[in-house]
Parts: sequence; C-alpha cells; structure tokens
Amino acid sequence: GSGTAAKGGKPVSNTEERPPRDTWQHTDELLPFFGIEAGTHVAVLGDGTGFLNTALASAVGDKGSVTALYTTPTTTMCDTPIPRVTCAATSVASPGVPESTRVLLVVEGLRPLQDRAGWLKAATGSIQPLTLGIVELKRGLNAPWAPPRNERINKNDVRGMVEPLGFEEKAQHKLPFQHAIRFER
Repeated sequence: GSGTAAKGGKPVSNTEERPPRDTWQHTDELLPFFGIEAGTHVAVLGDGTGFLNTALASAVGDKGSVTALYTTPTTTMCDTPIPRVTCAATSVASPGVPESTRVLLVVEGLRPLQDRAGWLKAATGSIQPLTLGIVELKRGLNAPWAPPRNERINKNDVRGMVEPLGFEEKAQHKLPFQHAIRFER
C-alpha cells in the first residue's frame, strides 16, 4: 500500500520502509477468517490507503457491499472509486455503519480515535448478527514504520472494549506483524 502512518505524531512513508502489504497481511486468509464472502455487507475502518477496499470489493461480489469509514479527510482510500465501495466519514456522534452490515472490520483503525470504546459502541449499535474483526499491530513488533509500542492497542485492551458490548471472542489468526481477533454477537 501507499500513504502515511503516524509515528510519534509525525507521518512516515509506508512505501519506503514498510514491506509490501500483500506479503504480510495475507488478505487471502484474513477475509475468510472474518467470514467475508460473496454477498457480505462489510464496513471497514482503518484502510487509509484503500489496499483492503479492492480485496473486499472483490470478495463481496455484486450482491455485497463495502462501506469504507475514515476519521480524517486526508485519507487516500477514496481517491480512486472502486465498484461496490462507498466512503463515509465516521465519528462517535455519526459512525456511518449501515444497519445491513454483517462484518465490521477495524484494521489498525482504533489508535487514532479519541474515544475508542465510545466509537465501538456507537458503530456496532444494535446490529445483530455482527462479526467484529479487529486487526492491530503486535506490541512486540520492532519496525521503523510502526507507531511506538506504547501507542499500540493490545489484545486485552480490545477485549475490554468489545466484551461489554455483548461480543464473544471466537478465534485469533496470527499474521507476521499483526494480531487478528474475530468477535461475534
């Protein structure tokens, strides 16, 4: 992917320092892990470059949809239109997650939010059934392009935010640089 990632409040290039995303994010494993298939309605937060939007649009096919949520207007994910992908701003007051959503995928998208638990509560609302997929950088990862360890969200913090919302952890998937957790309710 391309774009920037915040490191200590300063943007750093993803393209020059980060390995090619398809070599470590394993979307061919990740999307089925979260139950994303033809006909699925997905909302995704955190795909600032749009890398996942293309894979998601292909996976959901003509009968599915992808709502790409963004927290900042500087994101590049919506610069090029992708069939079946709609872009929407998100906030605690207006999360932008359609009621038809069956998978809410958050890929390194919690860190920039001021009120993470509040956003998750608002975004998931009363949507049922709902699979919540959380993908965050591993705390132990030592890479120049990654945000500082103290800014990363660990698995226990994630559990503490989503379990009070009625979600149950169903599975974890190991990726080279990230942890992926599937919750359902």
